[in-house]
Amino acid sequence: MHVRLTHETELVLGIWLEVDDDTLRKARDVWEEQGYADLAFRGRLSHKIRPWGEDLLGATFTAQVADPEELPHLVAGHHPTAARVLEDTWDRDLVLSRFPHQLPVDVRTDLGDHWSVIRSAGLTARFADGADQFAGPDRSAAVTVFTDDTPGRKPEDFLAALLAGSPDTIPGQWLTEPVPGGLRHAFWLTPDDHGRERYEFYGFTVPASGTAAGLFCTHEELADLAWAQQVWRSLAWADRS
Repeated sequence: MHVRLTHETELVLGIWLEVDDDTLRKARDVWEEQGYADLAFRGRLSHKIRPWGEDLLGATFTAQVADPEELPHLVAGHHPTAARVLEDTWDRDLVLSRFPHQLPVDVRTDLGDHWSVIRSAGLTARFADGADQFAGPDRSAAVTVFTDDTPGRKPEDFLAALLAGSPDTIPGQWLTEPVPGGLRHAFWLTPDDHGRERYEFYGFTVPASGTAAGLFCTHEELADLAWAQQVWRSLAWADRS
Protein backbone atom coordinates (compact mmCIF):
# COMPACT_ATOMS: atom_id res chain seq x y z
CA MET A 1 0.00 0.00 0.00
CA HIS A 2 1.48 3.32 -1.13
CA VAL A 3 0.50 6.40 0.90
CA ARG A 4 1.48 9.91 -0.18
CA LEU A 5 2.75 12.13 2.65
CA THR A 6 3.67 15.79 2.85
CA HIS A 7 7.32 16.87 2.45
CA GLU A 8 7.48 14.80 -0.76
CA THR A 9 7.53 11.56 1.22
CA GLU A 10 5.91 8.23 0.31
CA LEU A 11 5.09 5.51 2.82
CA VAL A 12 4.98 1.94 1.49
CA LEU A 13 3.35 -0.62 3.80
CA GLY A 14 3.14 -4.36 3.48
CA ILE A 15 -0.47 -5.39 4.06
CA TRP A 16 -2.66 -8.51 4.00
CA LEU A 17 -5.96 -8.77 2.13
CA GLU A 18 -8.54 -11.43 2.93
CA VAL A 19 -9.81 -13.01 -0.31
CA ASP A 20 -12.23 -15.79 -1.23
CA ASP A 21 -11.07 -19.32 -1.99
CA ASP A 22 -11.27 -18.94 -5.78
CA THR A 23 -9.08 -15.81 -5.72
CA LEU A 24 -6.56 -17.51 -3.44
CA ARG A 25 -6.33 -20.54 -5.76
CA LYS A 26 -5.90 -18.32 -8.82
CA ALA A 27 -3.12 -16.33 -7.15
CA ARG A 28 -1.39 -19.55 -6.08
CA ASP A 29 -1.56 -21.01 -9.59
CA VAL A 30 -0.01 -17.97 -11.34
CA TRP A 31 2.33 -16.68 -8.57
CA GLU A 32 5.47 -18.11 -10.16
CA GLU A 33 4.12 -18.23 -13.73
CA GLN A 34 3.85 -15.86 -16.68
CA GLY A 35 0.23 -15.06 -15.81
CA TYR A 36 1.32 -13.34 -12.59
CA ALA A 37 1.85 -10.07 -14.50
CA ASP A 38 -1.91 -9.90 -15.19
CA LEU A 39 -3.04 -10.74 -11.65
CA ALA A 40 -5.69 -8.42 -10.19
CA PHE A 41 -8.17 -9.09 -7.39
CA ARG A 42 -10.31 -7.61 -4.62
CA GLY A 43 -9.95 -8.28 -0.93
CA ARG A 44 -10.68 -6.96 2.56
CA LEU A 45 -7.94 -5.43 4.71
CA SER A 46 -7.39 -8.01 7.44
CA HIS A 47 -5.40 -6.03 10.04
CA LYS A 48 -5.22 -2.56 11.54
CA ILE A 49 -2.88 0.06 10.13
CA ARG A 50 -1.84 3.20 12.00
CA PRO A 51 -3.23 5.82 12.17
CA TRP A 52 -6.52 4.69 10.56
CA GLY A 53 -7.15 1.66 12.78
CA GLU A 54 -10.76 0.50 12.95
CA ASP A 55 -11.80 2.97 10.23
CA LEU A 56 -9.86 0.96 7.67
CA LEU A 57 -10.11 -2.58 9.06
CA GLY A 58 -12.21 -4.74 6.74
CA ALA A 59 -12.32 -2.14 3.95
CA THR A 60 -12.32 -3.52 0.41
CA PHE A 61 -9.45 -2.73 -1.98
CA THR A 62 -8.47 -3.73 -5.48
CA ALA A 63 -4.89 -4.92 -5.88
CA GLN A 64 -2.99 -5.62 -9.06
CA VAL A 65 0.51 -6.38 -10.27
CA ALA A 66 2.33 -3.41 -11.78
CA ASP A 67 5.79 -4.99 -11.91
CA PRO A 68 6.24 -8.78 -12.26
CA GLU A 69 9.26 -8.52 -9.94
CA GLU A 70 7.19 -7.02 -7.11
CA LEU A 71 4.18 -7.89 -4.97
CA PRO A 72 0.75 -6.62 -6.05
CA HIS A 73 -0.10 -3.14 -4.83
CA LEU A 74 -3.38 -1.45 -4.02
CA VAL A 75 -4.85 0.62 -6.85
CA ALA A 76 -8.35 1.43 -5.59
CA GLY A 77 -10.24 1.62 -2.32
CA HIS A 78 -13.97 0.76 -2.29
CA HIS A 79 -14.82 2.52 0.96
CA PRO A 80 -14.65 6.26 1.78
CA THR A 81 -11.66 5.95 4.12
CA ALA A 82 -9.95 3.41 1.86
CA ALA A 83 -10.26 5.72 -1.12
CA ARG A 84 -8.91 8.67 0.87
CA VAL A 85 -5.90 6.72 2.09
CA LEU A 86 -4.83 6.00 -1.47
CA GLU A 87 -5.84 9.31 -3.07
CA ASP A 88 -5.09 12.03 -0.49
CA THR A 89 -1.78 13.45 0.69
CA TRP A 90 -1.44 12.95 4.44
CA ASP A 91 0.46 14.93 7.03
CA ARG A 92 3.82 13.18 7.39
CA ASP A 93 4.15 13.83 11.12
CA LEU A 94 0.59 12.65 11.85
CA VAL A 95 1.17 9.33 10.13
CA LEU A 96 4.81 8.50 10.83
CA SER A 97 4.71 9.48 14.50
CA ARG A 98 2.38 6.48 15.04
CA PHE A 99 5.15 4.05 14.04
CA PRO A 100 7.57 3.16 16.87
CA HIS A 101 10.20 1.75 14.52
CA GLN A 102 13.34 3.56 13.40
CA LEU A 103 12.45 5.99 10.63
CA PRO A 104 14.69 7.53 7.95
CA VAL A 105 13.38 11.07 8.58
CA ASP A 106 12.79 13.38 11.55
CA VAL A 107 9.18 13.37 12.74
CA ARG A 108 7.40 15.81 15.03
CA THR A 109 5.69 13.72 17.69
CA ASP A 110 2.67 14.64 19.82
CA LEU A 111 3.42 14.32 23.54
CA GLY A 112 -0.07 15.19 24.77
CA ASP A 113 -1.13 18.25 26.79
CA HIS A 114 -0.44 20.46 23.72
CA TRP A 115 3.26 19.50 23.65
CA SER A 116 5.29 18.07 20.78
CA VAL A 117 8.95 17.33 20.00
CA ILE A 118 11.04 16.20 17.07
CA ARG A 119 11.91 12.50 17.10
CA SER A 120 15.19 12.28 15.21
CA ALA A 121 15.71 9.93 12.29
CA GLY A 122 17.01 6.53 13.35
CA LEU A 123 15.41 6.47 16.81
CA THR A 124 12.71 4.09 18.00
CA ALA A 125 9.82 5.39 20.11
CA ARG A 126 7.94 4.13 23.15
CA PHE A 127 6.14 5.49 26.22
CA ALA A 128 7.41 4.12 29.54
CA ASP A 129 7.78 5.32 33.12
CA GLY A 130 5.74 8.43 32.39
CA ALA A 131 7.99 9.63 29.57
CA ASP A 132 8.12 9.50 25.78
CA GLN A 133 11.40 7.73 25.04
CA PHE A 134 13.36 7.73 21.79
CA ALA A 135 16.42 5.51 21.45
CA GLY A 136 19.17 4.47 19.07
CA PRO A 137 22.45 2.59 19.49
CA ASP A 138 24.52 5.70 20.33
CA ARG A 139 22.02 8.25 21.65
CA SER A 140 18.66 8.52 23.39
CA ALA A 141 16.12 11.10 24.49
CA ALA A 142 13.27 11.06 27.01
CA VAL A 143 10.65 13.77 27.45
CA THR A 144 8.38 14.30 30.46
CA VAL A 145 5.53 16.82 30.61
CA PHE A 146 4.93 18.62 33.93
CA THR A 147 1.93 20.56 35.24
CA ASP A 148 2.58 23.34 37.76
CA ASP A 149 0.70 22.66 40.99
CA THR A 150 1.10 26.32 42.05
CA PRO A 151 -1.44 28.36 40.07
CA GLY A 152 -0.16 31.62 38.61
CA ARG A 153 3.52 30.93 39.29
CA LYS A 154 5.91 32.74 36.96
CA PRO A 155 7.76 30.56 34.43
CA GLU A 156 11.16 31.40 35.95
CA ASP A 157 9.94 30.31 39.39
CA PHE A 158 8.47 27.09 37.99
CA LEU A 159 11.81 26.44 36.27
CA ALA A 160 13.65 26.99 39.55
CA ALA A 161 11.40 24.37 41.17
CA LEU A 162 12.09 21.91 38.36
CA LEU A 163 15.84 22.48 38.72
CA ALA A 164 15.83 21.88 42.48
CA GLY A 165 18.41 19.23 43.30
CA SER A 166 20.16 19.47 39.92
CA PRO A 167 23.97 19.45 39.80
CA ASP A 168 25.75 22.77 40.08
CA THR A 169 26.03 24.55 36.75
CA ILE A 170 29.45 24.15 35.14
CA PRO A 171 30.78 27.27 33.38
CA GLY A 172 30.27 27.06 29.64
CA GLN A 173 27.92 24.08 29.92
CA TRP A 174 24.53 25.76 30.19
CA LEU A 175 22.14 27.89 28.14
CA THR A 176 19.06 29.99 28.92
CA GLU A 177 16.92 31.29 26.06
CA PRO A 178 13.58 33.09 25.83
CA VAL A 179 10.44 31.48 24.41
CA PRO A 180 7.07 33.21 23.91
CA GLY A 181 5.86 34.12 27.38
CA GLY A 182 8.56 32.12 29.17
CA LEU A 183 12.01 30.61 28.88
CA ARG A 184 14.00 27.46 28.35
CA HIS A 185 17.11 26.33 30.15
CA ALA A 186 19.60 23.52 29.57
CA PHE A 187 22.83 22.20 31.01
CA TRP A 188 25.03 19.26 30.12
CA LEU A 189 27.58 16.97 31.71
CA THR A 190 30.59 15.19 30.25
CA PRO A 191 32.03 11.83 31.32
CA ASP A 192 34.67 13.77 33.27
CA ASP A 193 31.91 15.47 35.27
CA HIS A 194 30.12 12.37 36.50
CA GLY A 195 32.37 9.36 35.80
CA ARG A 196 29.89 7.64 33.45
CA GLU A 197 30.64 6.74 29.84
CA ARG A 198 28.03 8.87 28.09
CA TYR A 199 27.45 12.58 27.78
CA GLU A 200 24.24 13.78 29.43
CA PHE A 201 22.02 16.70 28.49
CA TYR A 202 19.16 18.14 30.56
CA GLY A 203 16.77 20.70 29.14
CA PHE A 204 13.51 22.37 30.20
CA THR A 205 11.05 24.54 28.31
CA VAL A 206 8.61 26.59 30.39
CA PRO A 207 6.07 28.75 28.53
CA ALA A 208 3.57 30.93 30.40
CA SER A 209 0.95 28.18 30.47
CA GLY A 210 1.29 26.43 33.83
CA THR A 211 3.01 23.54 32.09
CA ALA A 212 6.57 22.56 31.17
CA ALA A 213 8.49 19.86 29.35
CA GLY A 214 11.74 18.31 30.54
CA LEU A 215 14.21 16.56 28.24
CA PHE A 216 16.99 14.13 29.13
CA CYS A 217 19.41 13.05 26.39
CA THR A 218 22.43 10.79 26.39
CA HIS A 219 24.99 10.46 23.60
CA GLU A 220 28.38 8.87 23.06
CA GLU A 221 30.08 11.54 20.95
CA LEU A 222 30.81 15.12 21.99
CA ALA A 223 29.68 16.32 18.57
CA ASP A 224 26.15 15.09 19.35
CA LEU A 225 25.73 17.93 21.85
CA ALA A 226 24.44 19.91 18.87
CA TRP A 227 21.84 17.16 18.27
CA ALA A 228 20.68 17.28 21.92
CA GLN A 229 20.34 21.06 21.76
CA GLN A 230 18.34 20.75 18.55
CA VAL A 231 15.91 18.31 20.18
CA TRP A 232 15.61 20.64 23.20
CA ARG A 233 14.81 23.62 20.98
CA SER A 234 12.22 21.54 19.12
CA LEU A 235 10.08 21.20 22.27
CA ALA A 236 6.94 23.18 21.50
CA TRP A 237 3.71 23.99 23.31
CA ALA A 238 0.68 25.11 21.30
CA ASP A 239 -2.38 26.77 22.80
CA ARG A 240 -5.31 24.92 21.20
CA SER A 241 -8.05 26.40 23.40
